[in-house]
Amino acid sequence: MRLPIAKEGWSLVNFFLLFTVAGYILGKFSKIFYLFALCSLLLAIFLLYFFRDPERIITQDENIILSPADGRIIGISNENGYKVIKIFMSPFNVHIQRAPLSGEVVSIEYKKGKFLPAQKENASFENEQNLVSIEHRPARQYLAGGAKSKENFISGNQRDLEKSAVIRVTVKQIAGILVRRIVCWTKIGDCLNQGQKIGIIMFGSQVDIALPENIDLKVKLGDKVKAGLNILASLIET
Repeated sequence: MRLPIAKEGWSLVNFFLLFTVAGYILGKFSKIFYLFALCSLLLAIFLLYFFRDPERIITQDENIILSPADGRIIGISNENGYKVIKIFMSPFNVHIQRAPLSGEVVSIEYKKGKFLPAQKENASFENEQNLVSIEHRPARQYLAGGAKSKENFISGNQRDLEKSAVIRVTVKQIAGILVRRIVCWTKIGDCLNQGQKIGIIMFGSQVDIALPENIDLKVKLGDKVKAGLNILASLIET
């Protein structure tokens, strides 16, 4: 049975477990190494907790947009014709991001930047970040796995599909002040299922999501959300 831990965490966990064993062995010569071993063990346990990857049952619905991250909503604003929701993740939240809706990855843009605390108002613009844009067409069924998955049509034909309104959302992974590492598990051309894992951010950070204007917002400032489980908004038919 696989432990529900993100693969990026194992190298750090094993590193501190190695130091734990070394400290225990050296403790026979000096008791200070026992303290060293205890601290290393506690860090390894915390890392196992931090990099946890709990299994989640995703209820897929093309009329709703799910939260891409675990955390607390610290901002809701209108920016350049989009509704932007900011989600702060503390070190105690699951740090894996998920696709808020099914669709094709049409753009991935990495930007270098600063490493301000995630709570800072300008962190969304100045910090290191990775933007993943996903386009969803209501008449299309997306089959996850690999680039350019085969497409099935639920109803209608190719002409009807092209007339369908395209829904575009952008998930912005923002680095925080600590380890400062963003990992993206997807690439341009991938077809994602709603709730599919798309990446991870290390140690306290923020995720922003830009939504189209034709939505009915289901959250407010201060709400706590979980990736793939909580609904951020429902789409309004136009």
